[in-house]
Amino acid sequence: MTELKKNQQGSKGAVLVVGAGIAGITASLYLAKAGRRVILIEKSPSLGGLMPQLDRTFPTDNCDFCTVASQLAQEKDKLPLDIMLKTELISLQGVAGAFECELLIKANPIDNQKCTACGVCVSACPREAISLVPGFDQRSSTCIRYPHSIPQAYVINTDLCDQCGQCIPVCIPGAIDLTKKDEKQRVDVASVILALGAEIIDVKELQYYGYGISPNIVTGLELERILSASGPTGGELLRPSDGKRPERIAWIQCVGSRNDKIGQGYCSSICCMYALKEISIVKERVSPDIETSVFFMDMRTCGKGYETYYQRVKNELGVRFVRARPHTIMEAKDSGNLIVQYMEDHDQKEEEFDLVVLSTGLKPSESAVELARKLGLQLNQYSFIRSDPLVQVETSREGIYACGMIEEPKDIPETVVQAGAAASKAALHLPSTTATPSLTSPTDDIVEEDIRTGIFVCACGDEIAGRIDLARLMDRVSELPSVELVREQEFSCHNVGLEEIEREIKERRLNRVVVAACSPRSYEILFQEVAEKAGLNRHLVSVVNIREQDAWVHSEDKEMATKKAEILVRMATGALRRKKPLTEYRKASIPAALVLGGGVAGMTAAVELSKLGHSVFLVEKTGSLGGVSRSIHKTLNGGDVQALIQHLEEMVEKEPNIELITQAEVVGFSGEEGSFSTELRIGPDGESRTIEHGVVILATGADPYRPKEYMYGESPLVIDQLELEAQIHDRPQEVKDWDNVVMIQCVGSRNDEHPNCGRVCCQTAINNALKLKELNPDMGVLVLYRDIRTYGFQEDYYRLAREKGVIFERYDPDDPPKVEKESNNRVKVKFKDLILNRDMEAGVNALVLSTSLVASPDTRVLSRLMGLDLTEDGFFKESHIKLEPVVLTRPGFFVCGSAHYPKTIAESISQALAAAGKAHEVLSRRALRANDVFAVVEREKCAVCLTCVRVCPYDVPFINGQGYSQIDPLKCRGCGLCAAECPGKAIQLLNCEDDQILAQNNALVEVAMFD
Repeated sequence: MTELKKNQQGSKGAVLVVGAGIAGITASLYLAKAGRRVILIEKSPSLGGLMPQLDRTFPTDNCDFCTVASQLAQEKDKLPLDIMLKTELISLQGVAGAFECELLIKANPIDNQKCTACGVCVSACPREAISLVPGFDQRSSTCIRYPHSIPQAYVINTDLCDQCGQCIPVCIPGAIDLTKKDEKQRVDVASVILALGAEIIDVKELQYYGYGISPNIVTGLELERILSASGPTGGELLRPSDGKRPERIAWIQCVGSRNDKIGQGYCSSICCMYALKEISIVKERVSPDIETSVFFMDMRTCGKGYETYYQRVKNELGVRFVRARPHTIMEAKDSGNLIVQYMEDHDQKEEEFDLVVLSTGLKPSESAVELARKLGLQLNQYSFIRSDPLVQVETSREGIYACGMIEEPKDIPETVVQAGAAASKAALHLPSTTATPSLTSPTDDIVEEDIRTGIFVCACGDEIAGRIDLARLMDRVSELPSVELVREQEFSCHNVGLEEIEREIKERRLNRVVVAACSPRSYEILFQEVAEKAGLNRHLVSVVNIREQDAWVHSEDKEMATKKAEILVRMATGALRRKKPLTEYRKASIPAALVLGGGVAGMTAAVELSKLGHSVFLVEKTGSLGGVSRSIHKTLNGGDVQALIQHLEEMVEKEPNIELITQAEVVGFSGEEGSFSTELRIGPDGESRTIEHGVVILATGADPYRPKEYMYGESPLVIDQLELEAQIHDRPQEVKDWDNVVMIQCVGSRNDEHPNCGRVCCQTAINNALKLKELNPDMGVLVLYRDIRTYGFQEDYYRLAREKGVIFERYDPDDPPKVEKESNNRVKVKFKDLILNRDMEAGVNALVLSTSLVASPDTRVLSRLMGLDLTEDGFFKESHIKLEPVVLTRPGFFVCGSAHYPKTIAESISQALAAAGKAHEVLSRRALRANDVFAVVEREKCAVCLTCVRVCPYDVPFINGQGYSQIDPLKCRGCGLCAAECPGKAIQLLNCEDDQILAQNNALVEVAMFD
């Protein structure tokens, strides 16, 4: 990794990012891609934090760290980004905009730039210093932390090294220097982002779970490493005690979370979903016959798409869920099995399992807490950094921002969003800039008469190699015409694999490259950029998906998977032989943003972009700003929503770069990233106006669900939570006299019509329940629920509500509560008490329905108008659910707030800030890369039939003055409709031309004929 460049010291135009996990890397890339100087420091010898140790991430069950790490590895040299490993922040003086930092750089005896990761030093080291670390890694004093380590270099543990020097003569590159010493360095920065992460709790403190006593009790992270192809068992699920495959596995949830007795009363937010992911992997990729049981209190699957994932695991994979918290785990004599004891339905029960997995919670590390205190930051009762109730990246010290786990336990998408939000806030302390670095390298187009093709086959650990006979595949495709090289790679997307591809292109003068790996959607751009770096045109690279479309599909039939892989590679190679380099086009970007939606998210994004120096059109459909938040007064954690709205309205009016347009509706749209044109219909008179802009931020919100259930609309006593909040605020004395209130959760969500969780409903109910108890402590408040989903620090308020006397009763969704109207104008609620197994009823002054937010009809209208993808439940679909939660599938579009998915106001603000940061990245570029795959017309064949003009969804083709159809390459989206429909075959879509498609077909036929 690069050390801090001397000529950058003393510059206050930089941001210091502390911590290089997913949050720190994301924040750094946000800033650096927008042309802002970043110093990224990490105290460990490699990047990634906990994420590289995960086998896969939910809900895609994919390895996502490869994408992030590879992107960073490829782009770091092109960006204003300095990465300093084994480096700590030890002091910080000054104020926002002018901080002076002192850094401690720990000695690293192995030079990362010289080390080839050959491993010879490991065998030469005489110290048998072995320790157990997360992932069951056995380490000598030289080690690589995990196979995806970046940099891919060995590290000497200086605490174990006795300076014997035996490693020095065996190191051929001369990378080892044991005389290196620690050093200190001072740097000036404008702002600081703390992305310090969290650590797994020490389960040994919970002695009743038996961790450390029996080897067959493992943590969730340890199971991740067992399941990983790069783990200690090569991806085979084997018990640590005897190496046998377990037949019965139990997952125990909330280990070290939601536990006041150990001072960790909060929910760790991620444990339910990572347990479900592990179960899915076990059932689908190990054996469906393994019996799996989950012991839980509440399943908190409240992220986007998480509830449907949960239901799939529950209903399709045959997983057993037991609502109980085991109190004891003992090892059975002789067998090594585990006896799990728990209470269910007032009965003491016990079961025997082969393996027990503890879904462990998270806590701040001692070093993170020490640093936060040293910087003078306020901490909460759990030692996480205390943040603003609404702008959660802001700390108690101006100019210092926090993101990710150190602020509150959270999943990867929320971490990525917060990282983007922190980057946007940190950028406000920097001088303005309009120039960003080029992320592509000029190519010398290695295209000669003789075609030389290199085929790189990714093993992907065991994901591909375990299901496809790679040796046979490589042997067969090596016989194809023009194939110069066939090379197997452990991980093609890893920096080692990428460097090898780049090197082989240069050394062997390859002018065609096939990468047989996983999805092109995830990695095609990455491999194309590597080819460009080596001097090869990006369109002479083909990525063949032999994982998702082959190895995973035919996981039980290796013969079929191998044959299909050969066919796919043959087809790609045949098409590549006929492909030609395409010309790159650049276009100027319009330096303005369109923000649709004037709620809290839209106003936040508009204000942030304006502060960053960009012109903004803020368009609101109604006549006022604020959206649904107008109906909310205080958040669960005490945030003053009305004060926030007033402040944002004042900022919108004050900011000179913002033009507010109300009572406006989008009726027309055209263009592409950097040059969009939007037609508005404004006001009651329908005035028409067209605005030009470079990016779009969609903050159009969502609509409160209007219930059809429980007599809503039939009785004035049946209301929703927003209506209850209004009554509490407007008529507190009347509400104070109520005797009984019943709340019913999950109304209009987690059902066939709306299958996902509403995310905000539980906390809204608890917020209002506490307000009712504050008005009248003797009021009876009953909450009927399926699962209480108070993730993170919301758990404290759930506990507080119980302490205040709010009663929580669970109901069975197959036997939901029933509502009847009484003669005295009251309503009666009937339900079954699942603990007592008795039918109960309650007369109430108010029946309050906890409803979710549902996708607005406007979302579907805009998606059709703008060519955007939606999820099955009608929300805007992001580019990558984990790593790009604010970026939509069409370039130049970003989303924030409930238009993306229901979320809290604080989460909407974070996503708005992140969306502004992404938009800032685009608007800061002087020129954008245009789509170089576009349709071209052969004028001699054009009959001017106007078919292309009629079918183009983007209105690009036109009949020019010479009397034939013309297509502007800067406007063409490359969809290919015109080429498919043209009756005279006068139109070809570059990179998908007829001869290339025929070559693919011929390759397919050849295999069928001769195999």
